[in-house]
Amino acid sequence: MAARGIATALLFWPALAFSTRGLKSPRITRTWCSGLLSCLAWLLAALTIAFALSLVYVLRDPNEIVFGLPPLLRSLLVLPQFCAVLSAVTFLGCLIAWKNRYWRISGRVHFTLVALAGLGITWFLSHWNLLTFGLNGLL
Repeated sequence: MAARGIATALLFWPALAFSTRGLKSPRITRTWCSGLLSCLAWLLAALTIAFALSLVYVLRDPNEIVFGLPPLLRSLLVLPQFCAVLSAVTFLGCLIAWKNRYWRISGRVHFTLVALAGLGITWFLSHWNLLTFGLNGLL
């Protein structure tokens, strides 16, 4: 379920932004802050999907990690920290979007689902000990 919300943010938000550029509606509030929040949530979606695909690529041969972490995997394990920070910022942005009534209700609901998916992914990364703040476990 989280992957579906993240994928829709990654694919549909740029298409919606391109197709609705220049349109004015009194019911839709667009500010620089709403644009920044959209960009941050899109970046969260892009980083999450990039991490998952890169992890699949690096771990395609399970025998490579038997005797230690390959260098590519060590550098890849920096991405979850960025995902966690972006998840927290996106969740705070979700609260701001509801308070200031950015976008339509459907847009705010979708943004909320993306923020919750980000928190769920952060919990998953933490559960599997992939969030090593300070990178102590990698060095």
